[in-house]
Amino acid sequence: MRIYIGIDDTDGKNKDMKGTRLGTGRVAREAARRLREKLKVKVIAVTRHQLAKLPTIKFTSNNGAKCIIAQVDREFEIDKMVNLVVSTVKELQLPGSNAGISCLKNSANKDAINLAFKAKKFKIKKQDVYRIAKANDIILVEVSGTGEGIIGAFSAAVLASTGNDGRFIDIGSIRSLSGVMSVSELLKRGVDEVRAVDGSKIHPNDLVIVDKVRPKMENFKAVLYVEKGVKAWKPIMIN
Repeated sequence: MRIYIGIDDTDGKNKDMKGTRLGTGRVAREAARRLREKLKVKVIAVTRHQLAKLPTIKFTSNNGAKCIIAQVDREFEIDKMVNLVVSTVKELQLPGSNAGISCLKNSANKDAINLAFKAKKFKIKKQDVYRIAKANDIILVEVSGTGEGIIGAFSAAVLASTGNDGRFIDIGSIRSLSGVMSVSELLKRGVDEVRAVDGSKIHPNDLVIVDKVRPKMENFKAVLYVEKGVKAWKPIMIN
């Protein structure tokens, strides 16, 4: 069974505390790590999903919600996963946060998908999220403040479940990469495909700069888009 746990609005007004950036992405990756270590959950990836950036929406930087994608047996107690993520968010969230999380099993219906994609362009209402979530058996938890983070958390989980939105911020070993690497080697590290934005053919021995690899999600695959550099292909990030 595929599980999607959305997380949003954990960083309050200031991401920098005690010299460490505590954005929602870091919180989500730490929650993923704890799911692996404490509950032995098979975490597949952590993704980022761009939501609307409007004057009427309060957000700290770029309004990108995160989602943990995991695979568990059907008899696994999902509540344990939710409780661990909630406790992680409570521990790491910053003052002023309006954190929320969501948990979706397998897939969402058309209404949920439409609402999540609407959140990429417009402000959506919390009551609409609750209404649609109930019909889809999606768990919502308002962790702190106004709990408005459930809107982004809901959207991230549903968008990730479509397999065609956002980008991977953690999959395989992409976060440990640095320097230059061949395409064939990169495909062993969590990237499924390397694709040139201009349609140029890419060869297995071609070199790619891998200091910051954040593949796009397409059909549940991690597709890294690149552009030509002087001596190696350069990754570009696509929301």
